Amino acid sequence: MNAILKELSQLGTYEKLQLIEELWNSIDADENAPPMSDELYDELERRSKWCAEHPGQGTTIQEIARELGVKL
Repeated sequence: MNAILKELSQLGTYEKLQLIEELWNSIDADENAPPMSDELYDELERRSKWCAEHPGQGTTIQEIARELGVKL
């Protein structure tokens, strides 16, 4: 596993993000994965609705990264 992590550390930011997306999609497509809980689904729906009702009022990923001191 350490060898894999070492290789992954050599990827650029956008390559890492693409890998994350591909991994997430593979989990999402996995029929054996545990189902999303009703609570999580409801929370995601609530947040989606809020974003639709308040365009431009949310926090961007860049703002969050800056606040956390993370470089994207």
